[in-house]
Amino acid sequence: MVGEQSFYDLLFNEQKIVAASQSGSSLPLEQWDCRLGIFSSAPQNTAEEKLLQGMMSACGLSDGDGRIFPEKTSFQSVCHLPGLHFLVLFGYPENQLNLSIQLPFYKPVKFNNVVFIQAHSLAALSGNAEYKKALWNQALKPLFEQ
Repeated sequence: MVGEQSFYDLLFNEQKIVAASQSGSSLPLEQWDCRLGIFSSAPQNTAEEKLLQGMMSACGLSDGDGRIFPEKTSFQSVCHLPGLHFLVLFGYPENQLNLSIQLPFYKPVKFNNVVFIQAHSLAALSGNAEYKKALWNQALKPLFEQ
């Protein structure tokens, strides 16, 4: 029925009731499709860049397998990407994705066929060995070393 909205569309739009297709532009498939999506501010220094590269390498992912999504991208914009299986939020609040959930740190949570991982910001991770260890041992290693 035209104008009818799915439960999913309503769940992810906390501002007003609008179907996802009407809520703004979505990212083009050919440019943004990836296996691992990253929500974070851009790396600010070489330590943060090395951290991201090391994470991708340790997970067995190539450069084309991961993307840092532009700031203010909502989950509605990326949920249609066919290759997307994992989303890592580095210091990125769930409400900026238009998600009305609270994710635990370093614990993979599967929702809508996408595994979410909430982590501290890249700046906090690059300066804290315990955070890095938790990200690897509790989240990434169980998912990517199967």
